Amino acid sequence: MKSLRKYSQAGLVVSIVAGAALAILLCAQCLRTYLYVGRVLVPQEAGLEAERYGGALVTAARTAGITDPRAISPVLEHALEGASERVIWMRLVNQDSTILAQAGTPQGEVKVPPRWWERAETRESLGRVIDTPRGKALVAMVPFRMPRPPGPPGPLGAGRGGPQGRSE
Repeated sequence: MKSLRKYSQAGLVVSIVAGAALAILLCAQCLRTYLYVGRVLVPQEAGLEAERYGGALVTAARTAGITDPRAISPVLEHALEGASERVIWMRLVNQDSTILAQAGTPQGEVKVPPRWWERAETRESLGRVIDTPRGKALVAMVPFRMPRPPGPPGPLGAGRGGPQGRSE
């Protein structure tokens, strides 16, 4: 009888140790997943949302008939009001890092990285996480194609050198 009790206690101890080891492994896996989501997936999804938002702003500029990038500030202000919980500021800059329009209270200087267009075409992330007074924020750079202003017909058709409605 004593040997049977000894084996039951040993089995109980082994089960408790195995259960504790499994609990530690599962806790470590949960922590690893939490950190991965916070460091990789959330910024990635925020960058994709910024791209969608940029596309919506291009559509809004076309609908409003805006062809001068310096005249888009009211559209940016309106868009910022509608997304005040998700968007802190917006800037429209050219390839030389010159600010053409902005909305909100931008933080820091803007600098367009070299070969940014190649990186944008390969869907490489053009964003980084920064600290702001409102908490952490993703600063993302997305392409913004303004509609071309109407002009004299070019060699390829109406507009300035190309078919009407084409944006660059």
